[in-house]
Amino acid sequence: MPLSLSDLFPNTGIGLSDIGFFFGAGASKEAGYPLTDGLTKNVIKRLNSNEYETLMRLFCEEGISYSVDTGTPDIETISDLIYKYKISWGSNQIDELGRTLRMGIVKELINVKNPNLDYHVRFLKALKKLMSGRAESIWIFTTNYDLLFELSAMRAEIPIFNGFEGILGRYFDIERINLCHGTITSDKKFVDYREPNVKLIKLHGSISWFKNGSNVYELCDHESPDESRSMILPRKQKVIDTLEPAFRINPPIRSIFHNPAPTIE
Repeated sequence: MPLSLSDLFPNTGIGLSDIGFFFGAGASKEAGYPLTDGLTKNVIKRLNSNEYETLMRLFCEEGISYSVDTGTPDIETISDLIYKYKISWGSNQIDELGRTLRMGIVKELINVKNPNLDYHVRFLKALKKLMSGRAESIWIFTTNYDLLFELSAMRAEIPIFNGFEGILGRYFDIERINLCHGTITSDKKFVDYREPNVKLIKLHGSISWFKNGSNVYELCDHESPDESRSMILPRKQKVIDTLEPAFRINPPIRSIFHNPAPTIE
């Protein structure tokens, strides 16, 4: 059944503030990024002979076999196996396999040089038009590592906030996401900018996020092969991993879930 704007936004007459959207892997497919099966196959192809042999040993221990055609078991299952046998075997080969898989995921992402932004730009422009003249925030939650929303916000000319502060190198402070932006009038009153904005929460991290000890920062050089990225690998444990800084949902954001507005998936 087709949906109209009034179906998606039944309360447009009183505003759209704090409506949330959730985007998973499928939202990046048309932009040129692989789905889980394609990502798995491409990452496995990057393994050298020793790493591939180690992975096959893990499959043998579990009584499963890898299908080159379907990319199963997928990268999430493989990550779970590596985590499991890293604890029980404690092998350097397991550690090396885990690092290679992680770097393989990063390389597959940064190899998409000119992603198709059309759908994301259209989505943001439609929101901007719908919210014209209103100092309201739309929340976007995504588990994707790519920069489609960041790049599309530039094209759509809509402010986007993600908890980082700075210019070329940005430090993480989630409280920044709740700051108001505006001007001070001659009589010392604060006036919000009358424009819509997006608050972007990347639940599993980003290819532009890097770690330095316990600190997380964001760099323009997102195509760097540096393996110190702050990204949660695809695995069942990722729900728990999301609770770690810089992924933890802070109290102001958590309040949305206690008093939820509509969330579109």
